[in-house]
Amino acid sequence: YDAVLNAVKEFKKLSDDKFPYAEQQMIIKEVEIHQILGEFTKAYVLLNTLKCKYLPLESENWIEYWKASCLFNMGYTNESKEKADLLISGQLSDEYLYLKLDILLVGMYHHFGNIAYASKRYEQAIAISMGNKFYEKEYNYLLSISNMFLDNELAIRQIGKSIRYFRENNFLVS
Repeated sequence: YDAVLNAVKEFKKLSDDKFPYAEQQMIIKEVEIHQILGEFTKAYVLLNTLKCKYLPLESENWIEYWKASCLFNMGYTNESKEKADLLISGQLSDEYLYLKLDILLVGMYHHFGNIAYASKRYEQAIAISMGNKFYEKEYNYLLSISNMFLDNELAIRQIGKSIRYFRENNFLVS
């Protein structure tokens, strides 16, 4: 990840605003890497730069989703909830964004103790991701947290299934 972050930094320096779309895509990759590394504050700062400098209209909802996710992981749970609730109440035409937002809301509302709403979001996310090969990773992630919503016997089977998926796809170390 360090090598990629250095390459992105070098590209942005050399680009010097000549290739705004490519710079935007590089910043998005930086955000993703910082999130993977658990560096949510760095990701959040980059998202603000992205919004101010490069934002195309079609990306605004994604940026707000990423900001809500970062805020939640930084411990700003109330601010995160406000952003996520605002997003979900709007008209989202991007099914993948809707799925990712459902998954974020599952964790958020479970954290706040509203298990009924978290469960509703969980069921919606499962329905969107089930059987869709493009959303296999999200579906298996949802299976991995099934113990939050399902009885133990069923949850144990689902978690085992998700662990196999993550191992087979090198998302887990054996």
